[in-house]
Amino acid sequence: DELVAASNLTLTPEERAMLDGEHGEAARVAMSIVVRAAVIDEAPRLLEISQGHIDACTYIGPAGLRFAQTLVELGGQVRVPTTLNSNSVDRRRWREQGVSPSLGEPAYALGTAYTALGAKASFTCAP
Repeated sequence: DELVAASNLTLTPEERAMLDGEHGEAARVAMSIVVRAAVIDEAPRLLEISQGHIDACTYIGPAGLRFAQTLVELGGQVRVPTTLNSNSVDRRRWREQGVSPSLGEPAYALGTAYTALGAKASFTCAP
């Protein structure tokens, strides 16, 4: 990857394998985003994590939903235990509460996509 070569970022063999697509296309896409952020921040390396929390579970438009659904379509799965931030709607009662389908349906779909990736359906900002 030219971006990594032109930076001070050092990747482990496992991180390089993900970036090179050896763990599937979903992992390659996710790692390319992480690597770009690391290069922008001038990070010397990535940090190993033992758990994650996805803050992007609040529906703010079609791009976020498309991103999560694309990772699902590509066979993506979280690699560490992962919780989810609050969803934009009450996942069980949004219709009863009068939430418009134009928000309720994509918000529900976003949470569904992230749980399909293996994240725990916690839907809270305090995991």
